[in-house]
Amino acid sequence: KDFIRRYKPDLIKFDFGYELPSLDVAAPQDMTYAGERLLQKGLEIIVGAMKEENPDLVIMYYGLSPLLIDYYDLHSPDDLVYCIGDYDLETNRRVFFSSLCGELGMPTYSSSGYDWDSAIDIWFDAIASGSLGSLHCFDGDENGEKPSTRHIAKFNGINSLVRKEARFTTKPVHAKWQGGLRAGFSPSWERIENDKTVLLALRTHQFDGKPIPTHYKNIQSDVMLVIAALDDESIGESSRIGIVSFGDGYCSIKNKYRQAKLIEHHLDGKQNETHLRFRDHLTLKLTQHETLEWIEIIFKKE
Repeated sequence: KDFIRRYKPDLIKFDFGYELPSLDVAAPQDMTYAGERLLQKGLEIIVGAMKEENPDLVIMYYGLSPLLIDYYDLHSPDDLVYCIGDYDLETNRRVFFSSLCGELGMPTYSSSGYDWDSAIDIWFDAIASGSLGSLHCFDGDENGEKPSTRHIAKFNGINSLVRKEARFTTKPVHAKWQGGLRAGFSPSWERIENDKTVLLALRTHQFDGKPIPTHYKNIQSDVMLVIAALDDESIGESSRIGIVSFGDGYCSIKNKYRQAKLIEHHLDGKQNETHLRFRDHLTLKLTQHETLEWIEIIFKKE
């Protein structure tokens, strides 16, 4: 309680409880605390005291145990440090399972910052199930690589599309459900809130290189992208949406409106505006620029 009063944190990461030894190594004298129950007791005492001081405090922890649902609010998919060389693929697999927690009101806090090469894919896979995590290694990652202008622009762009609702359903799209190596991966994601599709993160290919259908729900595109409603409506009914694309191509969006204002947001604060008219579908030509963060589309009534 003194810690909470002094530092006034909004989020606490409760760390390394999962490193309690397994029962084949050590066991508590009182076996009623065997397994995760010793950790559960620690959470009851420590987290209980912290939340007495600040009921709105967010607790982040590893693991998906149903025993711990009353004690923490945000899931962390770490430690990816054990997956060197596969940070992006392992994040995808872990989010595949942790995304289920959205139906319990527990988002996933993405894990990035190990190397810059995998960062964009990690952010892409995290966006439908929670937040993007932290940025660091500006002085060089484990490979000596530093962030490019494109890295920072994409982080800002994807972060602009993060949904704020804590309870949601994440649906894997074109996922592999069977196979010893292929199962548990999803190239694309759909986020549903109140029975409305509010965000899509769509790749163009499976991880084995096989192409994916270019049409899904109200979106048709030949480029990897994230598209999200920026209000409480579905993408097709929304009056304001955001897009982050990851290549050159096109995107066609079915929407009930007939005209829109398009705003390109750049890393240097520059904004380019275009006014568009269309019928039934708004089709955009998407061209990459390393400073482009995201595209905002504000639909207008006739």
